Amino acid sequence: MGLLIVVSGVASAAEWRNQPGFTAKLEFTDNLRLASNEQLEVVSQITSFSTRMSALQPRQAFHIVPTLRHAERSNGDLFDSDEYGLDASWERSGLTWSVAADAGYAVDSTLTTEFETTGLVDAQKDREQQRAGANMTWYLSETTQMFVGGAWQDNKYEDAEQTGLVDFSYGVVSAGFSRALGSTQSVGVTVTADRFRTAGGDRKSTSQSVLATWSATPDPLWRLEAQGGVRRTEGERTLFFFGIPIAELDETDYGETGRVTITRQGLRDRTNFLASRELRPGGGGTVFQQDEIELRHLRELTQRLSVSASVSYLRNEELGNGGGFSQRDLTTFEVGGGWKLTEDLRLRAGYAFRSRDSERAGRAEENRVTLSFEYQFPRWSLSR
Repeated sequence: MGLLIVVSGVASAAEWRNQPGFTAKLEFTDNLRLASNEQLEVVSQITSFSTRMSALQPRQAFHIVPTLRHAERSNGDLFDSDEYGLDASWERSGLTWSVAADAGYAVDSTLTTEFETTGLVDAQKDREQQRAGANMTWYLSETTQMFVGGAWQDNKYEDAEQTGLVDFSYGVVSAGFSRALGSTQSVGVTVTADRFRTAGGDRKSTSQSVLATWSATPDPLWRLEAQGGVRRTEGERTLFFFGIPIAELDETDYGETGRVTITRQGLRDRTNFLASRELRPGGGGTVFQQDEIELRHLRELTQRLSVSASVSYLRNEELGNGGGFSQRDLTTFEVGGGWKLTEDLRLRAGYAFRSRDSERAGRAEENRVTLSFEYQFPRWSLSR
């Protein structure tokens, strides 16, 4: 609500632009729930609609994006889903500063939201998420800048008592500075602090970290970014006996955190490499350490044809006194292609392989094939 109040003046006086889009997808999977046993072959019909509405003024802009998604599956309505969301963002800049804020609300399915966190996708439950964030940057000189920011999210799971998923809230704040070293490099320092809490308050954790940052653009095609540092995490869990708290379990964990990204942007191709170790919040009742390696490549063969491929590996490990999801290894391989039939209509086809290997649920694999049509409606604008 605060974000809408801040930008109400922008929306009433700006030029509005609207870009709606529609997607129809046919999808086959041989293991919808990514289950270790009782694999379920399913054909899904998925339709989605979204539109990006933007109010633009000199030095500031406001964007709002509503989305709708409906999925019908061949095994009956047990795994059918209706998902929807609303995202809003605002940015404004001055001569020596810039500020941005965003907020969002979404109701979506655990079949798609939990793979990269808890790994639990074998139950069709609704997840309701609210989130908000803001950041501000000050340009102290031509070479030096400072920033401060924060983000918050609240996750609720519907009828998920038997799955092990628990409601939680998570907040993080960060501050830092960076300094340019010539025209191609910059260095900096970032400090962060976060807080995780389950809805009942029986599991909590706080973390602090300090990171050194470096970025470089050795030539117009390449960009390198790296950050690394140390973190400290304190976890707390309350034990109950017939609803009565009887003990507190505390644990402190120290570790490394960081991220390296390498990007090559050519005229008709783009390659991204990522390697990271970061803390993430999850529905398992605790924060977890996520190690990730990812490689993506996109290439335009012609003005109408494009191909892409990606491979990624995630290892998630709970910290502190968590919810019992323990260690999870997640692997994904994807290939796809796109054909631009007209300026507004695009055909896409793809194949994906996913695997999950966890101490709790064992090993599971999935093969997925998709075919989709994407249509962009004509863009329109309205000036006030």
